[in-house]
Amino acid sequence: MWQAPQLAFCNYYHSPIVSRTWAYVASIYEFGGVSSLPYGGRHMAFSAYSLPLQLAIKAQPWDGDVIAEDHHCYIKNRFFALHTTAEMIMKEQGNLSCQHPSLEMYPVFLPVKSTSVINAESYWQSWTDRWYQGTRHARGVSELSYSLLAMYDAFWSIPTRVWSFRLWAQIIKQPFRMFCVHVLPIVQSISLGAITLYWLWCDKKIPKCASGPRLAETDTDALLCGLAGGYTLIVPMAVPFFLVWLGNLLFICIVFVNEASMPSKVRSRVCGTYSMAK
Repeated sequence: MWQAPQLAFCNYYHSPIVSRTWAYVASIYEFGGVSSLPYGGRHMAFSAYSLPLQLAIKAQPWDGDVIAEDHHCYIKNRFFALHTTAEMIMKEQGNLSCQHPSLEMYPVFLPVKSTSVINAESYWQSWTDRWYQGTRHARGVSELSYSLLAMYDAFWSIPTRVWSFRLWAQIIKQPFRMFCVHVLPIVQSISLGAITLYWLWCDKKIPKCASGPRLAETDTDALLCGLAGGYTLIVPMAVPFFLVWLGNLLFICIVFVNEASMPSKVRSRVCGTYSMAK
């Protein structure tokens, strides 16, 4: 399959803050995922994707009763590739056990510009419309149950003599990824909120937790407290924090600053929104 980064920036400077925030966060996530593909990263299909006609005919990846059709298409194609792998291994009597063909996602480094949620009649109605869009995205959690069902079907349909660690690692990875996308952020938010309330109730202190950031920690209780979010250890967080900061800085300079300096007519031609530019 092929995936291009989707950037919701066509009406960015006309959108309310709630739509701008979502457009920026989603664009960072999608652009980062697509950029990781050449270096062995994994990224699911999102909105602007393509696939071979032969795969579309054989896998039949689109169903009419799903909301997140892009994720559903990716998951269905991925499990179709895994079943095809098992069939090939059976036919070749195990000669392909070390050459598992799988679904590969290739990047297309051409930005697909889309529009953010905006209501031309009412500013506050845009917040309501963005809420409806968020609830529609949240319903993509149904793909977690679909991937679990596909994994269960693979467990009973794939012969045991073609099982391998690599094959099952690819199968288990898919529902785990959906869990990280839809369930883990909610669990983290609730946990962080509970810790924050407990911290405020205890005069901004948590038992057995350090009162501030430290370079390193050898005490077991304090280390667990840091991993739970009670406080932040500087050493393991400094490198990813710097990389996130650098990535955001470059993203802002390339996408926002350069685009803002473009003439309005040129920017409107790029986005195809002459009326909004005027």
